[in-house]
Amino acid sequence: MKPSHKLYYLGEYTTEKAQTMINGLLGLQTEDAYLRARNILKDRFGDPFKVYESYRQKLWAWPVCSTATELQEFSDFLVMTEETMKTVKYLKEFDNFSAIRQLAARLPTYYTNKWRDTAKKVESKSGEYTFHDFVGYVQEAASDATHPVFSHEALAATRKEIKQGGNRDSKRPLTERKRDSNIRVGSTFATRTGNEERVESKSSPNKVKCFLCHKPHELEHCEEFLKKSVTERKEYARAKGLCFACLARGHMTRQCEQKKKFRICKKPHVTALHLYEPLPGRMDN
Repeated sequence: MKPSHKLYYLGEYTTEKAQTMINGLLGLQTEDAYLRARNILKDRFGDPFKVYESYRQKLWAWPVCSTATELQEFSDFLVMTEETMKTVKYLKEFDNFSAIRQLAARLPTYYTNKWRDTAKKVESKSGEYTFHDFVGYVQEAASDATHPVFSHEALAATRKEIKQGGNRDSKRPLTERKRDSNIRVGSTFATRTGNEERVESKSSPNKVKCFLCHKPHELEHCEEFLKKSVTERKEYARAKGLCFACLARGHMTRQCEQKKKFRICKKPHVTALHLYEPLPGRMDN
């Protein structure tokens, strides 16, 4: 992989001050820009004590989780903390009963009670529970809380629908229920079609200057750009420091406000950067 590509991805996986520093080096287009970025990151942010302080402050400031999404974010950060603990010895501070109790208090009440039962089982089996045991439990709790079908939030929403609509509709004649169902389907389709038209009108190409041919159209609609293979288009976008989600300069894909997702693969990139599976007997363009 070319150093310029490494620098691009390094910017994608950093945030705040670190990302601002890397963004300043993206325009250099030199071989040593990536090495310079690595050295600056190490000097400014790589000290083990600074890493420990950053994790400690974030964990102790973490609020009590009240939704499945918040629990998943807490779980992800705990996993990251455990991985960092392997190289930053100061983080061993969290591997004790007092610290684990403080972290467990940030779980929703239901999962806090379940952790108590889990900890008792671990104690009876191996004598004591560890930070590793707690992280593993929170991962399972987050997976349970975010289950798309049987999570607490999904089932609560279904119960609410049943209470609000099910009992009321069941008392009405069958012919009326069928008629209203048809009306709702038609209205939904009409609303969706109207929304799609509005989205399409907003996304119509503005009269901007193309990066490649300098004509008044967006790069995504440029004939010269589309003549390139998908791999060449991606190489061009990386070399120019363009966002994959909108093919504009000045920000990374994760920072993109438009966040266009291709409708086939659901990944954040424009249609022109989607690599289609080649058909049998044909080469990919």
